[in-house]
Amino acid sequence: MSVTVGWIDGGVTRGEWAESVARLVAYETVKGRLASIVRVRSGPMMEEGRNDLVTRFLDTPADWLMSIDTDMVFDYDSVERLLETADPETTPMVGGLCFGINKEFGQFPTMYRTIDGMPHVLFNELDGVVPVDATGAGFVLTHRSLFEDHKRPGPHPWFHRRTVPATSKHDGGILGEDLSWCWHLRSEGVPIFVDTSVEAGQIKPSVVNSVSYGMRHAAH
Repeated sequence: MSVTVGWIDGGVTRGEWAESVARLVAYETVKGRLASIVRVRSGPMMEEGRNDLVTRFLDTPADWLMSIDTDMVFDYDSVERLLETADPETTPMVGGLCFGINKEFGQFPTMYRTIDGMPHVLFNELDGVVPVDATGAGFVLTHRSLFEDHKRPGPHPWFHRRTVPATSKHDGGILGEDLSWCWHLRSEGVPIFVDTSVEAGQIKPSVVNSVSYGMRHAAH
């Protein structure tokens, strides 16, 4: 079992993230699982960078790609713990517990289930290994078979932006490249999971994680 650790960045990264990656890479090297490290320089079009990362990953001998956005902080043994949950057949894609923040919801877990074609946040399913229809690409372990077997035709073979038409129940919209990739996998019967015991905080003015999420909900 081998792992490639990969990320995309615009040329600047945070020190907290660099420290997390250095510790993780050192640990995986000692454990003998690290096949390679892949860094992709990317501009504002995230799908271009993510697809480039996958292409370069498939040129390595690794079984798994651990994709990590450069605004995340995490424990040194996070890959090991996700691998304990992962399986090429039954759990080929498993993300860690991550949180986003926006004006609509404030802080929210990046775990989604599709209702009427649109992703809806799973606010309260934060225990155990949770089946989801989609999760963000910021901290996720994916088996290479998914990229090999579920490649789409065209210039964006994996990550792409999907338009959801409006219905009587919602206004539709454009899904980001990560949720669109998940939607494509689910449409082809691929299971996706989030292991909520493995957490990655997102670096904002302060770190967005389960602690700050709990404090926010306690205040309401």
